[in-house]
Amino acid sequence: MVSRTTIPLVLGIWLHCLSILPAQDLNLALQSDFFSFAHVVTPVEGGKWLVGGEVGRFYGYPAFNPYLAMIDDEGNLLWERRITNILGTERGVVSSIIPTTKGTFLVVGQASGCDYGLPGFLAEYDVEGNQLSFKEEFEVGTIAVQLASGDFITGNLEWGSFSRIDQEEGLIWVKSLYSPYQFRLRDLAFTPNGATYALGENWLFRIDPDDGDILVDISISAGVKLLQLAGRNGVWALQQGKLQRFDPDLQLLQEIQLSSGISFYDLREINEEIYVLGRDANQNTHISVYDRNMQLIREFNLMDRHFLVKDLAYQNGELLFVGNKIAGDFEWVNNIYYIELPFRMQGSHIFTQAFNSIGQRPDNPLDVAVAGVSYQSASTPEDLGYSCQSITFSGVEVKIENTGEEVLQAVSLNSRFNRCQGICGSAFTYWYDFDNLNLAPGESISLPVGDISAPGIPEQDQVELCFWVTKPNGKIDDQGANDIKCERLIINDAPSINPDYQLRLFPNPAVNILHIDFSDGLLSEKQGYIYNTLGQILETFLLPKGIKNKKLDILHLPPGTYYLSVGNYSEKFVKY
Repeated sequence: MVSRTTIPLVLGIWLHCLSILPAQDLNLALQSDFFSFAHVVTPVEGGKWLVGGEVGRFYGYPAFNPYLAMIDDEGNLLWERRITNILGTERGVVSSIIPTTKGTFLVVGQASGCDYGLPGFLAEYDVEGNQLSFKEEFEVGTIAVQLASGDFITGNLEWGSFSRIDQEEGLIWVKSLYSPYQFRLRDLAFTPNGATYALGENWLFRIDPDDGDILVDISISAGVKLLQLAGRNGVWALQQGKLQRFDPDLQLLQEIQLSSGISFYDLREINEEIYVLGRDANQNTHISVYDRNMQLIREFNLMDRHFLVKDLAYQNGELLFVGNKIAGDFEWVNNIYYIELPFRMQGSHIFTQAFNSIGQRPDNPLDVAVAGVSYQSASTPEDLGYSCQSITFSGVEVKIENTGEEVLQAVSLNSRFNRCQGICGSAFTYWYDFDNLNLAPGESISLPVGDISAPGIPEQDQVELCFWVTKPNGKIDDQGANDIKCERLIINDAPSINPDYQLRLFPNPAVNILHIDFSDGLLSEKQGYIYNTLGQILETFLLPKGIKNKKLDILHLPPGTYYLSVGNYSEKFVKY
């Protein structure tokens, strides 16, 4: 006979083993254009998943559309859609996906120009990807919650106002709170008892959904996200460094301090557990999991700094994380405007990856490294007459190496040149697909890219040509650090600095003043440049002939990594 104490013990061990079973190998890269960015994922009946975000490219100006994709339980792409209803869209994004009782989905998003406003939108899609309805509405923002009536409370991150929108009639009211509260919207929430909450950087409000009036206000510190637990009233508020739980009238019930050294940016309820997402000092994704009583259950690091996790969802025992695999270094900032992302990184594509509940994923046998970039010739730079030049690289080849354990059949290559002038951080992007490679582990191959024209790049004696790999065999590979390779190429023959000495920067790192030292002085007058890690010119300065040292005021630069370039020399420095 089995004792009564043995039965729960065995059951508990069995349930624990279930929770740590290896995750299903659901691994898919989504990239129907040069850039793709995930923002949200929603589970769909039948083990499917609906992913929303944006896709696009730069061709002088940005051209990005809101994006939807449906994938099945094995990671196969069933369909994808660009939302192109609003003409003139330069920046568009799907920010929310809300299942309806009819088995369809309400898709909330925004379309805009990079330097001018366009409407937000509400669209309805069925499971086959058919658009059933579409409505433009200027007041629809990237943050939205649906009320029991079907209306939406919506606004934009960091804005000082939010609105109520009727799906058929449009705007009902707008509430502006920037004055006197200096309010900057961070999140919205709606609870089963009809309470509606608005979180700002320094305030948390309970508002009347009928007119937007403030019913209760409390001051907070560095608000980030709200969470309403399924079947419960009240609200949880994530702030930098702590997590608080409030009753419906915003009376504080409980507070815990979060792990130090982590920049937390999101929280989700998954299977009655609360997942708090953050980035540690090394830019790795960190997950803290709590029960409903705010007791810490487990913590784990999920993915390295090249994977920017944006959302997660749960069904059938699987956690699906979606986000963006980043090419090169990316200095992540909490509460970053989502619309800024393409301007802050060299490239990105959407990843979807299944994990189990303790952060384990299947071993990934895929890994591809960019080993080198070369070209046969470069045209004589064309003077465009406004501190820019145009150049064409001929016979470009990119050498890649299969550093994984699986035969590589297909891969995409990407490149980008930033323009030295133009609105919206304009750039030119390039994308090349290669298939039927049959590249065995340990082997390498040079892929022919051909000619690349770079119109309107900064006028200098060298240029950085970078390539990175995406979608190896249609998936994400294991590592991110080896995805990109840059070569600094000399495009003018005349030296600007005596080759017998080196440019020296000190102190490095620097706080407010950076010194440039030339041991024998410049042979001729030259222009100097400070670039960020994306190659964008931040400052120019004149260096007269014969100068031996110069002091630069860098106090106004944000902390980070920069490059200083004079003629054929370039040095990296760090601003604290």
